[in-house]
Amino acid sequence: MLLENQNEGNIKMTLPKSTPTEFCKAFIQRELESYQGEQPIWMSYWPILERLIERAEELKRPFSELIDRFDYADKFEGYPPENSYIWLILEHIWFSADFSKNDVMKARSDFKELNELGENIVELASELSSKLRKRAELFETSGFSKPEYQFNVDSHSNLKPRVTCLSLKITWTVTQT
Repeated sequence: MLLENQNEGNIKMTLPKSTPTEFCKAFIQRELESYQGEQPIWMSYWPILERLIERAEELKRPFSELIDRFDYADKFEGYPPENSYIWLILEHIWFSADFSKNDVMKARSDFKELNELGENIVELASELSSKLRKRAELFETSGFSKPEYQFNVDSHSNLKPRVTCLSLKITWTVTQT
C-alpha cells in the first residue's frame, strides 16, 4: 500500500495514486502510524482512524469527491496550501468526534421533527383549502347566508358555541369546569 522512497537519507512514504479510495486509505493509515510512533499521540482518535480504514469501501464517493476537487495532493508533496487540503479535510473528519453525540442526535431529531411538521402543515393546508372551497360552495347553493364575521374558539376555552335556530344565530354559553 505505502511505497518507501530513499531521499537524502530520509524515508518518505509515497501514497498510491491508483484510486481515490486507495490514496485516502493509505493517507489515513500513514497518519495513524505517525500517531502511534515512538511518542504516541492522539490515542483517543486511533479507533476512529482504524474505523475509517476498515470502512474505506463505504467511503468511496466522498474520497472520490476529495480527489476530484483537490487531486492526489499529499501534504509531503508540492507546496502549501495546495498540498494540505486533503489532509485538513480528513483531519476535520476524524476530529469531529469531539462534538457531543447528544447535540448531534438532538439536532437530527429536531431536523426530523421540522420536516414532519412541514409535511403536516402541507396536508392540513390542503385539507383546509378543500373544506373552505366546500363551505363556499354550500353558501352559494344552499340558501344559507354567510356570517359577516369569523370567529375562533380556543379548544381549551370554557366558551362553547350553541346553535339556537336554523338561521345560524350563534350564542355563547359559559360552562363551569
